[in-house]
Amino acid sequence: MKSPACYVREASTRSASAERMRGFTLIEAMVVLTIIGVLSAVAISYAGSSAEDEMIREATQMAAVIEEAHRQGFTHSVYWRPNNAVFRFKSDAYQWCVNSCSVSAGNVTFPKSIQYTLNNIKVVKYVYYPEVGGAPEYGATSVSTGWHHMFFFRDGSVGRWGSSIFPSGITIYLQHKRDANIKYRLVVMPISGKVRMYDDW
Repeated sequence: MKSPACYVREASTRSASAERMRGFTLIEAMVVLTIIGVLSAVAISYAGSSAEDEMIREATQMAAVIEEAHRQGFTHSVYWRPNNAVFRFKSDAYQWCVNSCSVSAGNVTFPKSIQYTLNNIKVVKYVYYPEVGGAPEYGATSVSTGWHHMFFFRDGSVGRWGSSIFPSGITIYLQHKRDANIKYRLVVMPISGKVRMYDDW
């Protein structure tokens, strides 16, 4: 038979063990909550950077297609229409082609690219003017459902479609479809036809 002192010691041991278990559980819960908080912050940061990456990737591809239209201009363009190299775009697609995007004219077959689709970004507006270095917006036109055009001369300059053969350049304004705060603009220089990309407008 155990003495009363033994029962007291056993009860004290069980009580201390229970206290330690409760303390460990509280610390464990705090650690878990901290980990969850960190993971949530990382997930939010990743979502933001993912949208930014989507904008950069699609805007870069669009710029590359414009540059290809520029190269086509050296080969196919003349100083009068209709045989100019053309870059055309609308809110969710774009393409380069020759001869106003016709497949052929008479017995001559003109080249053109595939039609590219914008999946995560959209073209919001444009202006026939090279808005560079934070220049103020200058008479931009909202993009409608139809196609909008610019064309390239043999000397590499960029002209305004259907208006003048003089170089004008163009600025195309892009916006992310899910995050409206992510805005880029592609600026095509009027004389050189080079494309510059800016991460604001």
